[in-house]
Amino acid sequence: MGLKLQDVPAAAGWRWVMASFTEYARHPVAYTGLFVAFMLAVFIAMLLPWIGGVLLLLAVPLLSLGFMIGTTSR
Repeated sequence: MGLKLQDVPAAAGWRWVMASFTEYARHPVAYTGLFVAFMLAVFIAMLLPWIGGVLLLLAVPLLSLGFMIGTTSR
């Protein structure tokens, strides 16, 4: 199972960006809530004196993955 790259025109990137803004416009409260929850988790981790920074370094990839999974269109 290898990675297969696809050649796409440059306009596909612009369409992707516009589609993301359209999706956000459809559900602004949900996406803003996800972002606020993400930032709250980061803030709480930073409140812990010594272990907070290390915990944050370990948790950011997991929190980012949760954010990406939460924003997938159905």
